[in-house]
Amino acid sequence: MSRPLIARALLDPNDATAATAAKLFDRLPVGSVSVLPQPSLEATDAGAVTGAWCEPGAAATDDLGEAPRQSKDPDSRELRRLIGASNAELARAQAELSRAQAEIEALRATSVRLKQERDQARAGLPSRQQRQRLENATQLAADLRKARKQSKDLREDHAALERAHAAQVRELQAALADAQSERDRATDARHRLESRLGDLPGRAHYLQNLLRGRISRLETDLQDLPRNQARSRLEREIAQLRELSQHIDKVLPGAAVNVDDDSQAVSDATTATPSTADGVTGVQPTDGSAYRPVAYASVDRGLRVEVLGGGDEIGGSSVLVEAGGTRILIDAGVRPNADSPRLAAPQHIARVHEGRLDAIVVTHGHNDHAGFVPKVIADQPRAVTICTPATAALMPEMWADAKRVMEQQANDMAEYGWLAPLYGEPEIEDAEKSLRPLNYGRAHNIGGLTIQLFDAGHILGAAGVVVKAGDQRAVITGDIYNLPQLSVGAAQLPPKLAREADLLVIESTYCHSRHRDRSGQIQDFVRAIEEVIDGGGRILVPAFGLGRAQEVALMMRQHLPDVPVLVDGLARSISDIYEREAHLDIFGGNVQRVDNRQRSRLMHTFHTGVVITTSGMLSGGFAVPWAQAILPDPHSALFVCGYQDEESAGRALQRLADRDDPAAPATLLLHTKAGPTTVPVAARVETYSLSAHADRDGLTEIIDELAPAHTMLVHGLGREQKKFRETLARAHGRQTVRNDLPWSGQA
Repeated sequence: MSRPLIARALLDPNDATAATAAKLFDRLPVGSVSVLPQPSLEATDAGAVTGAWCEPGAAATDDLGEAPRQSKDPDSRELRRLIGASNAELARAQAELSRAQAEIEALRATSVRLKQERDQARAGLPSRQQRQRLENATQLAADLRKARKQSKDLREDHAALERAHAAQVRELQAALADAQSERDRATDARHRLESRLGDLPGRAHYLQNLLRGRISRLETDLQDLPRNQARSRLEREIAQLRELSQHIDKVLPGAAVNVDDDSQAVSDATTATPSTADGVTGVQPTDGSAYRPVAYASVDRGLRVEVLGGGDEIGGSSVLVEAGGTRILIDAGVRPNADSPRLAAPQHIARVHEGRLDAIVVTHGHNDHAGFVPKVIADQPRAVTICTPATAALMPEMWADAKRVMEQQANDMAEYGWLAPLYGEPEIEDAEKSLRPLNYGRAHNIGGLTIQLFDAGHILGAAGVVVKAGDQRAVITGDIYNLPQLSVGAAQLPPKLAREADLLVIESTYCHSRHRDRSGQIQDFVRAIEEVIDGGGRILVPAFGLGRAQEVALMMRQHLPDVPVLVDGLARSISDIYEREAHLDIFGGNVQRVDNRQRSRLMHTFHTGVVITTSGMLSGGFAVPWAQAILPDPHSALFVCGYQDEESAGRALQRLADRDDPAAPATLLLHTKAGPTTVPVAARVETYSLSAHADRDGLTEIIDELAPAHTMLVHGLGREQKKFRETLARAHGRQTVRNDLPWSGQA
């Protein structure tokens, strides 16, 4: 037994070969086998090691290859076999070692190669300049993709415009066909008139009637004129007309005036108004002569609705409704934030003065719906103004405030030659005299039209109008809100009166958005006020004097009765009317009016609490000096809670609040009595949606409930109206009509 084999058995008991050899060694009889000496090792060409056993006293194999003496004992042969197997295993291990060394060398070579490739890759990396060029190229590719997308969008918009233009062409063609049809009817009417007049004498008689009527009107006008050039011109015209009448009498002597019994006036034959598209009106001569009107054209008794202002903008609302020679105006508002009084009128208000106006129906007292009424009444003194009793109580105060604002604008712009205010105290007095209050639900006839009012929510006295002409109906909502408020209830839509009308004219102020839950907004508003009060600050709430200011004051009384509240400006006097007309308790407790004599002192001594004042857009009123005092204070706040025009100071303040770095210094330009003033803004500025207009869902609900044949959107922004019209048509199957074209019930 070799020493290495014994050592392996001793060192590694798990070596099966060595263990077997040890067992065989133990089985040999004592003294029969001598311990074998260490086998001689010699290296072969393949690197394997071989070993030979040497008996005691025996010689190893000589050079001639004589084999040593071998034992024929079975155990010895098994032992030799095992030794041979061990040697073979050792040879295999050495072969594996050689292969492992070869693999190591290969791995070293691979490592060297990879290092070389790494160095080459590092050498091939782009430089900073090259990377910058690559980034520029990437940005250029992105811009190219964006430009391609924009180009695609432009093509789509162009295609949409082409479709819209095609639709307009079709509408114009239809309008042209209608005009041609109307022209044909007029031609037929003229032919019938000529047939009734007969030959030349009959026509001469007709002309004599016209001349005598004209002479009679001129003589009436002449009586009121002083001796001046105008009177002289009028006298000359009368003399010329008399001379012409005498010539006709000479050509046709003895001709008598003959008027058919059925050629009588159908409307106000005593009015000296010129001919209109609806017919020819005549007058009775003051001298009692035999002059009578000869004939009248037929009157179109179908409804015709035309938007004169506030169609695709918020403000300057006005809608003209005509039927059967009767003309009424639904609202006459001014445009907010107009640069001068002459720009405040509804855009197409001149259409009103093309004929006699019978009445103005005012939906509610906000100046963007009622602020132009005194000017219209001044130009149409025979018209009456119809509204709810509450609106009749509110409008004089609103008109007086509008007059003050316009006077201030006129004074500010005097050096630039701007016109004077639209109206003054005499016009307001005349407008007040024209007021005719009408309760909700009561029918009222105006010529060929019948109107009824229904509660529109929104503010105190707000009303929608249902206009009927024969079997045709148009519903004009004015501003409408279908949810209850603290100051007024929700809109009350009369199903029998307003449902399935031929036309629904509805506001669209918030047709593009959905209001947050109102109760949640009120909770956030109240919580924010508490935070500022706890920090020792005061809060300015610029609010519309009619509606929003009273709503905020009632919120404070209900949710924060211990917080001092000051109501200033127009909101103060309007709140008095609310208490009287709506029987609400706005003042009392900690809600107090601001006395004009104490205002300056309060701006410096009222350190904690809430100030509610006008204007809601910070464009004027006492909100401006209060903002000057409060905005620089980092412990105080200004909370916006109403619509802000894009050009208003309130909207500019909202943009400041949304700036990227709120901590950066900011200033706001305010227009004070002393001129434009820059005010530092350090106070907390937030916006809360306390709107009294129906949102997208509310408008859709109202339209679905009323189910009109046609819907016209007004009082909103054109781009948002377009999207909402598409939604109404696609999702609700509603047919909408444009607000820049008149709608006719016979279309």
